[in-house]
Amino acid sequence: MPLFKVGSLALKTLSKPIANAIKRRAVEKPRFKSWCLSFAQWWHKLEVTLTVRLMGHEAKSIKSLSETQAVNLGADVLGEGVIFGIAASLLIIENRVSAARESAKQAKLEARFQAMQQRIEELEEAFASLRSDTLRLMELSGKAFTIGVLQQRKDEE
Repeated sequence: MPLFKVGSLALKTLSKPIANAIKRRAVEKPRFKSWCLSFAQWWHKLEVTLTVRLMGHEAKSIKSLSETQAVNLGADVLGEGVIFGIAASLLIIENRVSAARESAKQAKLEARFQAMQQRIEELEEAFASLRSDTLRLMELSGKAFTIGVLQQRKDEE
């Protein structure tokens, strides 16, 4: 478990440089830049529309972002998405590992309980057999105090 947590921390730490690399590529690569531009314009319109509607107004026309602002916004949103995706993935993996450990622990406890239950049944059978043998020996040796006591013990079986 500690090794997994160290690995998680390392991935979280590495996710920020990955996000920064995405931001740099958004400016450098024309194809990626155009994707960031269109995504950022869509994101901006969605954000402004939702904000205006939440304030109780109607969004009539939304001014587009400049190219630089749009590229930066698109790269920022994508970078944050990468960081979020990595963090969410790590949480899901950690949850599954924890659930698997808990399941294994539960199965081990169940097996131990079953073994104890079986042992109790075996001991009860051995006790009943010893009791029966003891009563028979007492009867044969004449050590029984009275016939009634012996009969009472036989009835209990």
